[in-house]
Order: sequence, then C-alpha cells, then structure tokens
Amino acid sequence: MKNWVRSFAATALVMLVCVASVIGQPISAEQKQEILDALKNQVDRHAYTSGVDFAKLPEMIEKNREALDKAVDVKAFNSALNGALKGFGISHLRVLSPQIASTRNSTTRVGVGISTRKTDDGLLIQDVIEGGPAEGAGVRTGDLIIKIDGQPATATEALGGDEGTKVVLTLRREDKAEEDVSVTRGKFSTRKPETLVIVEPRAAVLRIPTFSVGYDLKNIESLFARAKKENVKELVLDLRGNGGGRVSNLSHLLGFFLPRDTEVGTRVSRALAKQYTEATGDAGTDALLIAKWAKRNYVVRATQENRFTGKVAVLIDRGSASASEITAAALRELRSAPLIGTPSAGAVLVSSHRPLAEGWEVQIPLSDYVTVKGVRLEAHKLQPDVEAKGPRAKDNGMDEAVRAALKKLRDMPGEAGTPSSDEANKPAGAEGAVENEKPAPMVPVPSTVGP
Repeated sequence: MKNWVRSFAATALVMLVCVASVIGQPISAEQKQEILDALKNQVDRHAYTSGVDFAKLPEMIEKNREALDKAVDVKAFNSALNGALKGFGISHLRVLSPQIASTRNSTTRVGVGISTRKTDDGLLIQDVIEGGPAEGAGVRTGDLIIKIDGQPATATEALGGDEGTKVVLTLRREDKAEEDVSVTRGKFSTRKPETLVIVEPRAAVLRIPTFSVGYDLKNIESLFARAKKENVKELVLDLRGNGGGRVSNLSHLLGFFLPRDTEVGTRVSRALAKQYTEATGDAGTDALLIAKWAKRNYVVRATQENRFTGKVAVLIDRGSASASEITAAALRELRSAPLIGTPSAGAVLVSSHRPLAEGWEVQIPLSDYVTVKGVRLEAHKLQPDVEAKGPRAKDNGMDEAVRAALKKLRDMPGEAGTPSSDEANKPAGAEGAVENEKPAPMVPVPSTVGP
C-alpha cells in the first residue's frame, strides 16, 4: 500500500488551509475527467461503510454535473466534486487538490485559522486556532458561518485567499444573533502543546489538543509522571476541539488509563462484512451485527509506566471527533468516566488517503467502528452525562466544564476508578470470529477541508 497511511477520521479535522497557488489555477475538461475516472476506480476498489452503496458514485456525479462542468479552476472543481460526494451522507469521503494535499501533514497554514463542519444551514465552526486570524477578529467556536463575502456558505474552499486579503464572514452566534466579521487571512500554526494544570489539590486538567501531527509522546509521558508526583486523584481529560489523529497515538494515551491488550472496539471492514455474510447468510449491512459476530480486533497496545488509576472525566464538544470519540467512548465504557460538555461530532470511520491524478488525492472510508459495548460511533454523537457550554479557559485551567467534571467525579463513589480486572479485558471472540487484524495508524482525516 506504499506510504498511504490508513486513518480513523472523523470529522477528523485539519485546520482550514489556503495555498495562494490554488486561486485561479485553471483545470481542463480532460484533467477533470481523468480525476473523476481515478476517483471511481479508488472508490470501487476500496470504499466501505456499512449500509452505504458506493456503486451510486456515478449517480452522485451526474446530479452535480452542471457545477462540475462549469468549474474552470482547481478551487471551483474541488468544491463541486466534494459537494457531489456529500450526497453519500457520511464523513471521511472527500477529494483534496494537489496544493491542499501537500499541506495535510504540516503544522503551518495560511488562512483564517478555523476548523468547520458542513451543516444544512452553513459551516459550523468547531475550533478556532489560538493566535490565528479568526480568533483575533472575534470568531468563536460554536459560531455558524451562514455567508462568505455575502454568498451562502456551502463549501470551505470559499474561505480561500492570499495572505493579507480579507474575507467577510456572516456569523450566527449561539444566541442566534447574526453579525458580519471581517477576517484578514494570515499565517498561523496548528501546533498546540499538551498541558497539565493543577486546578485544586489532587485535581488536574490534562489537555490533549490532537492525536495527529504534533502529538508529543515524551511530553505526555512527562505530564503523567508529574500527575503521579503531584498525587493527582481526579483527572479531567480535555478533548474539546480535538479532531482526531493516529491510532498509535490513541493507543499511547489509552495505555495510561487501561491495561495492555484491553479490548476497545471492532473495525468493520469490507472483508469482515463479506466473511460475515458467507458464514451467516445475512446481507452484512449492519455494523453492529457484524461486530457482535466477529472477534474484536482493536486493543490497547501500549504499556505505560505511570498508568493513572484515579477518577477520570472527559470533556467533549462539537470539535471532538474520530480518535477523540474513540478515546471518550472507551473511557466511558471501561473506566466509567463521565462525559462533560456538548455532543461530539459523530464522525468515526477508518479511512486512508489515496492518489488520484495530477497530484490530487481522495480520502476514502475503509471501515466502520463499533465500541466494545456495541455502539457505532459514525453518525451517533456521544452525548454528555453533564452538559456544559461555557468557553474553554485560556490557560486550560478552571472553567464551567472543568467545574462540572470535578463535581461529577466527587459525586462518584470510591477513588480508584480502575477496570474491574485485567482478566475482564482479555480479548474475547465469538463463534465464527475472524482472525484479528492489526490496528492501523490514524492520521487526521476531517469531513471538511479548506483554506
């Protein structure tokens, strides 16, 4: 599979990026057809999500033929093609222009500095980069972009532009008020270091901004060592705005909370669905039934020296996707960790980035994901046990959600909060189970991408 890395996505979520060379770059009819042919080939060969008929791709393309034919530059074609792919109604299926693809694993961007998710009403802002152009202009997480330069906000590509140029965003705030905000595009860094803040004696907030590029294993290990030294017994794991990342990083973090080889969930792939159908005669379109039949194939691989055995709560919001949702669900199911905040993104599929033509790439879903207790996370947002909507503290310390988490933890009995036993977490199969697949690395795979 060369160097194309499999990934859990969800929405997820690379900060919106703009490369100046995209703007106005022409694209010919021949180039467009070559990209479409390569897209169909990749989707036919690799795409899988339970219950989704990818054979309808030509139909989706024809429904959007007018917009595709009218597109005369890379930006417009990218937007039109991703608009067609949205017809499948799933996350983690998108096409990237060569310029956007080239920045996928970089931590430096030029743009407005936000992460969004497409909704029926516009583009929902899931995260705002600290120190970025949008934050400086007063844009906030939870705002809904309903217009971009006076036009309906239907695609993130419309946010693109050269460094130093302006874009006017019409925002609908969480209180439903509407406001026009002018943002000057500029450079920003997506790198956010992990932090541990002692907020009260024996209580701390561990902020993990990403599982993707920038996730610092050594820093996180030092933070858990510090938590042990500080005798922390109540830990609030802050995954708000964390759009996901690599499986290896997910496993690394879970190793601080769960014993090695703890079963976490099942990846339901095309091959597994086929084996299920051959063994049972069932159509194999229900991920939950397939996962129940199969041997679970995703377990915690890491063993950590400073494993945390105290009480833990997890903070989530609309920007928590992919690996964040897997982590939150695993800790809820296996450590009785309460979830605090607002509903998550509901964007968890295994996917990979694959080449098309002319330097273009496609992000393709390869597998569904079902938790060890039988919850499909794609299109099923994690619901918090306690709702808390306030903004995150600038210093990653005490805020409304953290206070709610600590209160919830102190209402819980006991101190340890560890799994009942390592024995209970040994891998378990089912009759007719298939051989375990090795877990794949996760890279950020957002449901939307743009400037």
